[in-house]
Amino acid sequence: MKISLHNFGNFKLDGGAMFGPVPKPVWSKLCPADQQNRILMASNTLLIETNDRRVIIDLGMGSNFSEKIKERYAIEDRHEVPNPETITDIILTHLHFDHTGGLFSIDHNQQKATYPKARYHIQKQQWEEALKPSLKENNAYEAHDLDFLRKQKLNLIIGEKEIIPGITTQISNGHTRGLQWLKIKTNRLTIAFVSDLIPTSHHLSLAYHMSYEINAEVLLEEKQKFINEAIKEKYMVIFQHDPQLAIGQIISNAGQFQVMKAVI
Repeated sequence: MKISLHNFGNFKLDGGAMFGPVPKPVWSKLCPADQQNRILMASNTLLIETNDRRVIIDLGMGSNFSEKIKERYAIEDRHEVPNPETITDIILTHLHFDHTGGLFSIDHNQQKATYPKARYHIQKQQWEEALKPSLKENNAYEAHDLDFLRKQKLNLIIGEKEIIPGITTQISNGHTRGLQWLKIKTNRLTIAFVSDLIPTSHHLSLAYHMSYEINAEVLLEEKQKFINEAIKEKYMVIFQHDPQLAIGQIISNAGQFQVMKAVI
């Protein structure tokens, strides 16, 4: 199994929304905001290659937005995967627009699949949530992404499952119902791709969570369980939205959680 880390492009989100109940004088020391109160975010992903599979986890923001939206979020699209026609599998942790944007490009007003031979792996519960979103998540999904996925080869997963040898889904319902984070086991280590359960290395504290969470209480319980497990099992953790520290190992230091920078 060969694993490489990529960033499909940075973008910006409101810092207050990203840190929820934490006051700006506190979070701004960790993530400085621009004049519009936005902080820099990454679209970190993994390319996993085996003898017969080439797998990508999540697809970033992409470029299928109006100029107004691109400016609002300072979207930068960097889809540069070699030989996209040989990608066999796309695992989508969930279907919020900042994770599905690279599904396709627009060519002569037609959707052109970025990865034309890929099969898409999504939790069945998240697919159903996206098709009929709650009021809180109504703006989190892009209709054109869902329209595209309806025409593709979908593997709708129920719960925890090894969907590809060495890659197992794990369920989280705090950020959105049916989010799947992933355990990727190699001969020498386990990588945890935790998606928006812990979006950046600055979100380890239980007090630090996004205002986007569908159920913050559930998320905190899930995060605490994961952190304890990650420390015990020495996981290498991918922080999907962290532009400075994409991968690290969580440790406990005098009762405080910290991250040591790591490489795959």
